[in-house]
Amino acid sequence: MQSRAAPHVHGTIPAVFAVGLFDYLRSVGKDAEAVLGRTEPDPGERGEGRVPMQTWREMLERASIALDDPMLGLHLGPAFSPRHAGMLSYLLPACDTVGEALAHYARFERLFYDDDIVEIRTDETSVHVAWGESRGRPGRLVDDCAMSTFVRAIDELASSQVPLEEIHFEHDAPADVGPYERHFGCRVVFGGATTRLTWPLRLLGTRIRAADPVFRHALYEQAESLLAKRPRGRTLEARVRDAIADVLRGEGDPTLEAVARRVELTARTMRRRLDDDGTSFRDLVDAARLELAERLLRDAKTPLSEIAQRLGYSEQSAFQRSFKRWTGTTPRRHREALRAKGRLRSLR
Repeated sequence: MQSRAAPHVHGTIPAVFAVGLFDYLRSVGKDAEAVLGRTEPDPGERGEGRVPMQTWREMLERASIALDDPMLGLHLGPAFSPRHAGMLSYLLPACDTVGEALAHYARFERLFYDDDIVEIRTDETSVHVAWGESRGRPGRLVDDCAMSTFVRAIDELASSQVPLEEIHFEHDAPADVGPYERHFGCRVVFGGATTRLTWPLRLLGTRIRAADPVFRHALYEQAESLLAKRPRGRTLEARVRDAIADVLRGEGDPTLEAVARRVELTARTMRRRLDDDGTSFRDLVDAARLELAERLLRDAKTPLSEIAQRLGYSEQSAFQRSFKRWTGTTPRRHREALRAKGRLRSLR
């Protein structure tokens, strides 16, 4: 079989989904941060935090090696819980039918990926759910995890009444396709132009046992509000903010070059485009560092030296100077003010 170029990776996923990998590693007795070489992502108050797709792929690769589990992507789907998929995992089960749930998924897919990339079509006998190359080629582990998670979600919505007929993967076939056939219980095709799932047409009319019109309406309104904040084709500023936060969680020092690699631009082009948009890379780095610093300072047992290191500073004094420039006070005094207001916590 002809070899393919390295997978093209772009976009982001919700940080809350990546948290699922940390939870999975802990559940099998692993030190998740040590295995992944990074701190656990912060989903944000409303689950709006993001992780670059490139980082997600690297995390899965590291976990697969550490666990000696080449089928990790398949195994993660059944292990993920609703909280790992955010808003959609609560909205979809409240729908009346699986068809309505799929329509809602298509409507709000941007809450998961960065754009509307799913295609749902029907013919005389089947319903096909497909993702094309517009989402890039994130690779086998990413695709395996995404499809395993999606199929499990549909099975739960349909109470396993309508089995999957066929699944197509973009990545090439492994030496042994048996694990895929056993996991999905259907014909599995590799090396296709799209990633595609096929069910009997009757899936669309299958009733969802947990349907709740009142709850659905409330969740739909909330999803619309979140969607309005995520326009199609996310702005460069938003992508750079996500990339900076990601570097802070991993490498520590969000250099221009490290961040530019994550948004698939040269450092020079990224700086110029940010300048044209009326912002600067340095301002975005400062904002991300301040947000992370304030979160870490709320933990009473995290030393200032560790916070400085997590923010990418080689010396604590440099962190202290920056924090005073941002806020007008020192990190120590900020923490003392939090203590006086009863807002400190101990996470260790």
